[in-house]
Amino acid sequence: FSVIKPWFFPDEPEPPDPQSNAESTPGKSALERKDYGIQLFESGRAADGLLELKEVVKDQPENVELRRTYASLLRRAKQPDRAIYQYRVVLRFQPRDSMARMGLAHAFADKDERQKAVELCEEIMAEQAGAELVAQATELHAKLRSVPG
Repeated sequence: FSVIKPWFFPDEPEPPDPQSNAESTPGKSALERKDYGIQLFESGRAADGLLELKEVVKDQPENVELRRTYASLLRRAKQPDRAIYQYRVVLRFQPRDSMARMGLAHAFADKDERQKAVELCEEIMAEQAGAELVAQATELHAKLRSVPG
């Protein structure tokens, strides 16, 4: 694992999120609330699902799996700044988390911050982080290298 780059970690507050009409589901377990948020997101109520997950993350700020899920859905919702923030928080807790670094690489690519994405892909490929992640990193790396600019 190479030296952690300064841009890995958030040095600003989390970017604002869009408004939502969802009501949180207090009294349920974090897992139930996470699953409910994902269900809302997948059923076309992305803003409501993201709001639910945001509330669960607030309740369990050190749960890296939950944050990784939240970041992934933020990225799918075309909110790369918020996804980057969440992936960076995961990496603050677990700097060697290859899934978070791969998600961060994708989010940087979404923002056209190719150099950061390329560096992350190269690290994942070099450390052989697992066949699926290495394949994803190799594919993204090739795609980013083939685009001029």
